[in-house]
Amino acid sequence: MEGNDFTSFIIRSFLIVMTFLIQYTLPIVIAVLVGAVYYSTGKLFSNVLEKVKNQKNLGLHDESISDLLQRYNLLYQLAHDVEKALSSTSFLLMCWQWLNIYLVLVTFFKIDNNSFSTALYWENIVRLTFGPLIVTGVIICASIIPSHLCEIKKCLQLILNSLMKNIRENNGTVQLVSSMINTEFPQMTACGVAELKPVLILTSLGSLLTYGLLVINIKM
Repeated sequence: MEGNDFTSFIIRSFLIVMTFLIQYTLPIVIAVLVGAVYYSTGKLFSNVLEKVKNQKNLGLHDESISDLLQRYNLLYQLAHDVEKALSSTSFLLMCWQWLNIYLVLVTFFKIDNNSFSTALYWENIVRLTFGPLIVTGVIICASIIPSHLCEIKKCLQLILNSLMKNIRENNGTVQLVSSMINTEFPQMTACGVAELKPVLILTSLGSLLTYGLLVINIKM
């Protein structure tokens, strides 16, 4: 009997640990990895932005514009690779976390207050805390990329305006700068369903708040 009790204890402990890892630790680890890739990519865009600003102040030459164009093309390819690699993961991660939050609201609606245990309260608090934090962190890290890209294109437009003052001598450079400005970078999205921008945070929280108020009114 003691052997059976010990085996049962080991199995229960294993199931509890695995449940905890799947529900809480795994999404946090995935979010950190995804956010780190987005943030690192954003840093590369930031480095190119600084280079463009320096070139704007110092003036463009054939060698400098060639180097800048090469870096710009590498950023373009990198943006495509990051979007392709992380788009589906970001979508599944956000669906996972929002589903957790909605399940908390459904649990609050379906279970009577007297039936709520302390463990269930704490579990719901953890879900309500981690879910929005994970989604917000990923979106903020991803939004760094289009933010820096927008600043890069603004600087390139200022450079182009300066070159246009003497278009005959700068015709080749004007064409290269115009080509960079007109290059359409991919947006960082969640599987193409929604762009990962701060406005998505407000939209999601707004829908969550509306749903939560609806549940509270129905329960009352």
